[in-house]
Amino acid sequence: MVPPLGALRGSGAGRGELAGQVVADLLPGLPHGAGDGAAGRGFAAERAHRDVLRAACGEVPAGQGITTEGAFRDGLRVQPSGAGETLLPPGFEAVAALLQRAGFKARIEPDIVAARLVKLLMNLAINPLAAIFRVTNGALAAPPHRRLLDALVDEAWPVLRAEGLPLDAAAARERVVAVALATGANRASMLQDVEAGRRTEIDAITGVFLDMARRHGAEAPTHRAVFTLVKRLEG
Repeated sequence: MVPPLGALRGSGAGRGELAGQVVADLLPGLPHGAGDGAAGRGFAAERAHRDVLRAACGEVPAGQGITTEGAFRDGLRVQPSGAGETLLPPGFEAVAALLQRAGFKARIEPDIVAARLVKLLMNLAINPLAAIFRVTNGALAAPPHRRLLDALVDEAWPVLRAEGLPLDAAAARERVVAVALATGANRASMLQDVEAGRRTEIDAITGVFLDMARRHGAEAPTHRAVFTLVKRLEG
């Protein structure tokens, strides 16, 4: 049986284990012969997710997609708070078709690893600031928070670019601001975790990035600062 919504929306730290449980429960309905989209590249978080999926799926190839759909939990209901797009690796055409039929914007992305890097950039910039300042995503695109949002993007860009990010510096800033505005009413999952006194995903997002930065010999003082602040706010 698939875990209820409340379980899925548990602590940020436990979502990887829950992902494996959900995949195991849904295994009979997964598309067979689907590739994982790794394309010979990737980073620590991607490999960790891939290991969780493979442990649950056994011989059935599995892949990790991304979404920029915004939503937040309100009691037992999930409230949409921003239209986005869901990208899936090659081999998951059937899943994309199901999402489209349900009214979601979804498509296959041939270079899913690069797309994950773009999503990581969004999460690095938006989630920690939303949690620290207790604001919705849209508030980050305006003063006084915009300055910190831009700083996080500017620090992350050289590292993610070296990993394969397909955006130049200006486009990276523009994309993050556009997503913050498009999901303006959304209360980021990291903010919801902080408010509920749960552990957050800061280790899996900013923690992973800080490891990347060390490998590339890059300084990331603003990211290190928000990492420390969010860890202090965790319940």
